[in-house]
Amino acid sequence: MRSESKPTLYAKRNDKGEFQLVCIYVDDMIYLGSSETLVVDFKMCMMREFEISDLGMLSYFLGLEVKQAEDRIFLSQNKYANDLLLKFGMHNCKAAATPMNTNEKLQLENGTKATDPSYFRRLIGELNYLTHIRPDIMYSLHGFSDRDWAVCIDDRKSVSGQSFNLGSGAISWSSRKRDIVTLSSSEAEYVFVTAAACQVVWLGRY
Repeated sequence: MRSESKPTLYAKRNDKGEFQLVCIYVDDMIYLGSSETLVVDFKMCMMREFEISDLGMLSYFLGLEVKQAEDRIFLSQNKYANDLLLKFGMHNCKAAATPMNTNEKLQLENGTKATDPSYFRRLIGELNYLTHIRPDIMYSLHGFSDRDWAVCIDDRKSVSGQSFNLGSGAISWSSRKRDIVTLSSSEAEYVFVTAAACQVVWLGRY
């Protein structure tokens, strides 16, 4: 079955409750499963239908280094970050706790040569990709969430609202009546703060 939220992700579950996930990116594919039989059967089926190369256990994919152990999977972008520094001539630069000029004043003409916009866009795009597992290098994202409890006397459902700012501008906001009924104001608070946290994760990806 194809994922509704991720069109490149497919999932399969059999009668025994075993599952398999397949992720496709252009001509690359990652697959895993809770059963070794499912994984082997899928690989053999793909090899019969297509010309594919089995690269073994996942170790590097789209700039992500993957280290697998019995009880954990560790993701890193160390190589990607180093390649990025080399690509843009920053490999020997000194590290800074706040790698930006917080007091910069912008103007149309400041006497410097015009910047290549394609170079700048490429740099920003690659830095944005790096923030997938390094949110500490992003601008701070401020979020506010509030809720009532059982405001609707007909179905006892609550209304919650949230707003997120990047710098001084609001980039995401919503206010809606929730689908569930909470049994206390504390439970409502936990539910809606969790929803706000999920929104932060979504914003971080896009």
